[in-house]
Amino acid sequence: MLRKSVAYLVAVIFMFSAAVLSAQQPNAEMQAVYQEYMSLNQELQAVQQQVFADPEVAELNDNFQKLLDEKIVEMDPEAEAILQQQDKVEKDFMTAVENEDQAKLQELQQQYQSLDNQLRPTVQEVLQMDIVKKEQMKLEEIVFAKMIEIEPGSQAKLERIQTLQMQLEQMMPAE
Repeated sequence: MLRKSVAYLVAVIFMFSAAVLSAQQPNAEMQAVYQEYMSLNQELQAVQQQVFADPEVAELNDNFQKLLDEKIVEMDPEAEAILQQQDKVEKDFMTAVENEDQAKLQELQQQYQSLDNQLRPTVQEVLQMDIVKKEQMKLEEIVFAKMIEIEPGSQAKLERIQTLQMQLEQMMPAE
């Protein structure tokens, strides 16, 4: 199960990269906000990688992903094939990141987004299940606590990233 927060964070960063780069003539303000966003994301990604390297956190994350996948497939048996496709896209995505293959990254991001869109209604229902909410909250609390332990400024950085993300979304040209 590769669906870890680090992989998701990389996908989100790439998504904003593509959006900012595709914006016609991004202005200086947008570029500055984007650069700060990317810088903070890179810092937090490094902290998050350290957190997920902890065997306890890795086990909790794997167990949460197994629970999530199990509940998704229980709710929609056809979702199993989509989850398997997502795993493959994530592996390919990481390879493309290592190879700095921007064209492949964009293609994979679109594939992943399409798969994610297919699963979204089921995932939303599953995330409302009490057992899933409980396990998600437990995992998030532990990850957040460990991030603060490793880098005390993580909370402020996360809050700043949320603000910057909203600013970027507002600056994006309407399609």
